[in-house]
Amino acid sequence: MIYVKSVLAGLAAMILVALLGIGVMFARLAMSSREGIGAIAGPGWPIVGISLLAFAAGFFWQYRRTR
Repeated sequence: MIYVKSVLAGLAAMILVALLGIGVMFARLAMSSREGIGAIAGPGWPIVGISLLAFAAGFFWQYRRTR
């Protein structure tokens, strides 16, 4: 049960960070478009990496808390 709770906490943290990253990407898109058309420069890989780090942090935090 400890592992299930830890995975759920990690997933919640990862989803939150991914949503924040997507929000930042859309904010960049809105700022870059004057006439309604814009593009985001650069890859989205940092969002994936930060999301995985957030999952690891959430998992570890919940695991240590319930152990």
